[in-house]
Amino acid sequence: MVVGGTPLTGGQVKVIGTVAGALLLQFISATLIKHNVPDAYSQLAQAVIILFAVYLQRGRIFSR
Repeated sequence: MVVGGTPLTGGQVKVIGTVAGALLLQFISATLIKHNVPDAYSQLAQAVIILFAVYLQRGRIFSR
């Protein structure tokens, strides 16, 4: 899974989680832009969040 609940390996999708993840990333982006953070840093922050979410889910995928 990535941010929200959509599995990369297939299977059951959690729509609420996916929408929440998308809203979280959009909220972070909008907040950083409002505070005049350059777009490159905003994208970097989103990439770090996604990589962290993948890292957290790594253990769940391999433990099955």
